[in-house]
Amino acid sequence: MDTTRRNILTGLALALPAATCVPVAVFGSPGPADDRELIILGEKLNAAWIEERKYSSPSLPDDGKFEAAFEECCRLVDAIRSHRAFTIDGLKVKAMAVAWCFGADEIDLDGDTTDIRISSSIINDLLHLAE
Repeated sequence: MDTTRRNILTGLALALPAATCVPVAVFGSPGPADDRELIILGEKLNAAWIEERKYSSPSLPDDGKFEAAFEECCRLVDAIRSHRAFTIDGLKVKAMAVAWCFGADEIDLDGDTTDIRISSSIINDLLHLAE
């Protein structure tokens, strides 16, 4: 038998006792419920962002409503940032938070390097996923 990467990996896979696979099944990848709090924060951010936009017109009186909505968005975005996303829906919430930071529904990180362009692309893909 040749000592190839494939043979070594096959041998290791066969050597692992079945018991070692049980924790993976029990403690496997997180399910959608793990992003429940993040998704709720996203719904709140969406509502606060609508309020912020409603009061953002320069023709409206400065009665503190815009500032209050803006501060609520800031608070929610900070809370979203501190949560880890486990699902596409959770990542979409984080993409929406980035969009709020840029004040736009479409993100352009304004860079010429591939890492910046692909980052913009990922965020925009998440924003437009399942529209």
